[in-house]
Amino acid sequence: MSDPNRLSFPCPDFVTLPMGIIELSVPLVEDIVQVRMSGPVTWGKMVIDKQDYQSIKVRRLESAQLQASVLCRAWRDSSGQVQATRVDVFDKPVDQITFSAKFTDGQVLWLPDDPRRINDPWALEELGLTIGEYASTKVQKLAEVA
Repeated sequence: MSDPNRLSFPCPDFVTLPMGIIELSVPLVEDIVQVRMSGPVTWGKMVIDKQDYQSIKVRRLESAQLQASVLCRAWRDSSGQVQATRVDVFDKPVDQITFSAKFTDGQVLWLPDDPRRINDPWALEELGLTIGEYASTKVQKLAEVA
C-alpha cells in the first residue's frame, strides 16, 4: 500500500480534456496495458470518461480488469538480448480507476480513488501522464478533422 500523500501528481492534459468519453487503443502483453514499452503486442481499448472537471474514470472497454506495467529500465545483456525491469501500477487488477482533482497552492493535482490498490506511485504517475497525453492528442486530431 502506498502513502496517499505520495500519489498526487500534476497532469495538465487531464485539466484540458473536454468533458465526455474518449476511447483509446492500448498495447497489451498478456492482457496488461503496456506503458513506455515496445515489441510484439495485441491491442485493447481503454475508455477515459470525464463527466466533470474534478474527476476522470479510466477502464478497459473489453470488460477486462485494468492492470498496467511501466518500463523502468531496459538494457542488453552480455548475449545481446534486451532485458527490462517493469513495475505494475496496481497491486492486483482493478475494474476501473478514478482520478480526482485536488487543488493545492494554485496547482491541480490528481489522486487515485483507492490509494490502497497502488503498487508504485511513480508507475501510477507514468500511467496517468501517458493516458492524458494520448487522450489529448486524440482530441486534437479529431478537432482538426472536424
